[in-house]
Amino acid sequence: NTVRTLNVVDGTLLKTLSGHPGWVGELDLSSDGVTLASASGDRTIKLWQLSNNVSINLQGHVAPVSKVQFSHDGRKVVTSSPDRTVKIWNRQGELLHSLNGHVDRILDAVLSPDGKFIVSIGSDETANLWSQDGKLVSVMAVPKSFRADVEFSPNNQVFATAIDGVVELWNTKGERLHALIGHTSEVTDVAFSP
Repeated sequence: NTVRTLNVVDGTLLKTLSGHPGWVGELDLSSDGVTLASASGDRTIKLWQLSNNVSINLQGHVAPVSKVQFSHDGRKVVTSSPDRTVKIWNRQGELLHSLNGHVDRILDAVLSPDGKFIVSIGSDETANLWSQDGKLVSVMAVPKSFRADVEFSPNNQVFATAIDGVVELWNTKGERLHALIGHTSEVTDVAFSP
C-alpha cells in the first residue's frame, strides 16, 4: 500500500507515497514527469503530484483497479478493473467516460499512443475497440482466457493481442490482419519495436 520512488543511478530512496489502504498493483508516470498514477486493490487510483506528495483520489471502480495509463499528452488517465469497466478520467480526477461492454472481467486495456483508441480484452471472449470519447467502435472475438496482453504499435495503426498461445494483429477498424501462430505454450506479453 506504499509507493517508493528511487534514484535510478544509486538506488537511494527519493520519496515514499503512502495513502492506499490496499495493495498497489500498477503505476504510470505522466510524460511530463510531474504526476505518478497508482492503481490499487482498494478500488481507487491516486494521482500523486511528485513535487509535494499531494494526491487526488479517483473513485468509481467497484473492484480492484488492475490497470492505469496516462495518455501521451498527460491530460487523461485510463483505468480498468475486473468490475468489467474501463474508465477515462481527466488529470483533475473527473470521470469523463465509463466504458461498459464486457460481460466478464477485463484482463487488460491499453490506450493508443495518439490517445484516439482504447482496446480492452475481457475473459468473455471479446476484445473491444473504443474511441477516445467512449464509443464502442468494434467487438472482436478472441479466445477465452484468464490472462491476456494488448499493445498498440508506435504508429497507432495496429494493435496486437496475446491470448493463450496466439498473437493476433488488428487494425483500428477491428479487422484481424494476421494470426501469429507457433508458440507451444501461453503468451503472456506482447510488444512492438520502436
